[in-house]
Amino acid sequence: MTRDTEITFQKINHRSPYLETVINLGDANSDTLGFLAKGAFINNAAKGNIVVVINTQGECIGYILYNYNRSRDLFKLVHLCIDRNCRSRGIARQCIEYLKYMARNTRGIELTCRRDFRLDRMWSTFGFVPEIEKDAKTPGKINTVWRFDFQTPQLLSMLLDLHLESNLGVIIDFSILFELVSENIENSKESKALLADWLQDILKLGFVNEIFDCINIIDNEEERKKYRNFTANLTNFPFEETKYISEYQKLREFFCSQNVEINNNKIKYIAQTLASDVSFLVTRDLQILNLANTLYQQFKISIKSPTDLIIQLTEFQENQEYQPIRLAGLTDLRQEKLTNDKIDDFSNIFWFQEQDRHETKSQFQQKMRRFVIEKDKFESVIIKDSSGFLMLIVYDRSDEDELEIPMIRVGKGNEILIKTIMKHSIFQTISTAVKEDRKFTRITDLSISPIVLQLIQEDHFLQVGNSWIKANFKMADTANNLGSNIIYLITQTNRDYEIFQQFGEILKTASLDKKDTNILFMMEKFLHPMKIIDAEIPNFIIPIQPFWAENLFDKKLAEQTLNFFSKPEITINREAVYYKKNYVPPHRNCINGRILWYVTKNDKDRGYTNISAIRACSHLEEVVVGKPRELYKRFRNLGVFEEKNVLEIEKGNEDTEIMAIRFSNTELFDRCIFHDELQKLSQQVSNKNISVVGTSEIPKELFAIIYKLGLNIKETNF
Repeated sequence: MTRDTEITFQKINHRSPYLETVINLGDANSDTLGFLAKGAFINNAAKGNIVVVINTQGECIGYILYNYNRSRDLFKLVHLCIDRNCRSRGIARQCIEYLKYMARNTRGIELTCRRDFRLDRMWSTFGFVPEIEKDAKTPGKINTVWRFDFQTPQLLSMLLDLHLESNLGVIIDFSILFELVSENIENSKESKALLADWLQDILKLGFVNEIFDCINIIDNEEERKKYRNFTANLTNFPFEETKYISEYQKLREFFCSQNVEINNNKIKYIAQTLASDVSFLVTRDLQILNLANTLYQQFKISIKSPTDLIIQLTEFQENQEYQPIRLAGLTDLRQEKLTNDKIDDFSNIFWFQEQDRHETKSQFQQKMRRFVIEKDKFESVIIKDSSGFLMLIVYDRSDEDELEIPMIRVGKGNEILIKTIMKHSIFQTISTAVKEDRKFTRITDLSISPIVLQLIQEDHFLQVGNSWIKANFKMADTANNLGSNIIYLITQTNRDYEIFQQFGEILKTASLDKKDTNILFMMEKFLHPMKIIDAEIPNFIIPIQPFWAENLFDKKLAEQTLNFFSKPEITINREAVYYKKNYVPPHRNCINGRILWYVTKNDKDRGYTNISAIRACSHLEEVVVGKPRELYKRFRNLGVFEEKNVLEIEKGNEDTEIMAIRFSNTELFDRCIFHDELQKLSQQVSNKNISVVGTSEIPKELFAIIYKLGLNIKETNF
């Protein structure tokens, strides 16, 4: 390992006292640098093309000689020379970094080095790529031209974007390149299948710069030339240098943690792929393929063999058609499948150039194509109505502990309707994660619109690095046990969940008396659907007719009758209001509690099954007691009730007070708790029956039993 020496850089002119030392150093190393006449040194100094390296004693211990090609917008490194007594101290690397700084506003740096000098590893380490070879002036010798690019030229970037807008970018590694060039058809037919005509309108095959280092290792000149010529037919995908360095270090740590010894060129190749805008790496390397799933978990890169990729593309081609389905029973709202032929349409709707600093249009389209093709990893949901596309949300289920959302976008149109649909969809996403026993929901889309950002913050997603995370703990236990289990869960992972450990600490030390009820209720919202069963949070059983349950929250009842309301902004609203006669409790203007919904049965409710039972649980946000017309005006945007329905509660008597019960985040039970079982449980807990005629407050112990039975929650065990 080399160590850096403290040095400074100074540009000199032809009158500098350091010039003589520079000339002497050049002459002493002319066997590798090439001979340069004294007059040439003086001329370059006069132009300001020589930078000297000065040590702490003020001595010149090396120099950089370069020139700038204006027509090519390129720096040309002519000499890099370090005094023999000062080598292996990291000085050459510091010189290159200084040269990069000087050339930072150009296309890059180019240099020529004889192949037999065996300096390939050094130039590669400094970030240079072996671009071409040509005969050296010395007979029988070969020069390699090395390039360091700061950015892809503007025209090439534009062309690359055009390609990526219409094709799926796929990076091949050297194992694939080797077989594509090979003349042995039998042994290379799997890779050569990537060149099939039918794939050319779908795929854009390419590589990253590290492939040139792999080619450069080959001893045979004709072989190297053959591989370089073949790459001319492929796309050289650019990547961010800083991101590459970061991903390279992470990959080294990853392979070390897996106890995998792997060639450094392979690590660099994967790192450059990660730093590009391409998510697919195709390889025949069994060592890498065997780690494909783990690498995806850690780095979200899809690594495929040629056969696996082609199989996915074949299925993708055969399943382009879609079948619109009813969403929440509404005739106007539709859920549509993401298909390749609609990507251009979606780009115009869900990608906003004037707002988006994180992705180009082609990058957006690459992501969309990946979502379409990798249907084993991604589920894409698009909501539309007669006016157009309203929302796009993509799920990634590759992590058993997380439901990831790599893309969540809103379209243009009625903002109230869009916000309502998005708010509903976010809650459905959390509910889905809970149902699939995933403890976290993570949004990794870097292009979140202000509307979405507002809604996910309202839903208690917390920002961690470049993602937003919501904990979904499906458990009901005492505060102390919940706190201990959460802390244990977080400490047993190597993930970025530390912020949730603070919730565990709060739960373990929380006061459970009534003065902290609001804090504990807020904790339940942050960690929904978690329930703190020993908290003094009020719990109520509220009876509701099947017709109103169906239209307010119970889609299972709605499916029984197909009797739907036509207002999407109401039907799919996750927050609603239910009006009832003024029974006590709950008391006037009660806030923060839980509701168990008991769906009643009477002669009017024919056609419903599985009623006379508790079917759902909701957050009780507020109970307001007042006159019917006043309550309706206050809450008319939060329910399916018409004014006439509210007035009918007290048979048209507008002076009699009724209750408006505002609730949210309803969880439908997996198992109904029927009347007889409810009474039996009530007898066990409090030695009395529960009235289901009016609103009843129940002990927290009875709520805990019913809730656990309804959602099949076992003992908490991480």
